[in-house]
Amino acid sequence: MLQCYVRNVYEPPFQGENCPRLLYFGETDAAVDPSPRVMHSHDDFVEIILIRSGSCEYLIGSRWQDVRPGDLIVYNSGILHDEGCWAERGVSTFCLAISGLHPPGLRENALVPDGVSPVFACGEAFPELEQLCGIIRDALSSGGRSMEAYAQLLTEAFLARVLPLLSRTAEPAPEPESVLGARIKEYLDRHY
Repeated sequence: MLQCYVRNVYEPPFQGENCPRLLYFGETDAAVDPSPRVMHSHDDFVEIILIRSGSCEYLIGSRWQDVRPGDLIVYNSGILHDEGCWAERGVSTFCLAISGLHPPGLRENALVPDGVSPVFACGEAFPELEQLCGIIRDALSSGGRSMEAYAQLLTEAFLARVLPLLSRTAEPAPEPESVLGARIKEYLDRHY
């Protein structure tokens, strides 16, 4: 018989204003979903992408970012991005859209500071995160209010597992080549 005890004082990661809510879950398979998406941003939620297979470059903000299997991409609210990888690249993903986030020290609906690179290697946590995403997908696919509640709790477990990865591996994003150019691009993106 194996027994494991909680030895530390447990502080729930989600309480008060920081109350995540799963808005939608998506799965892309390169063999089935070959069409690229359009450059866009989300004003009121965070989007988290788990790269399951394939590799390519994603346009995030004004920078191209290399992604590969086992990477996690965090699109804070308001970050312009393009998820359009082509089928020949073999990129398959899981995607979670989450609102209601207000972590201490960060703006609303952000999981990483704005100046940090949004691509994180999951390392040894990847199989566990991929499995959690598969369970969330299966729960939502089966339908019903109780399964949505179950998917919500699994999303909180996913976030609790991801948060240490984000704080441990956060690296500053490269500086824009031109501050003026970045500001012009931001203005055009907002007013297009």
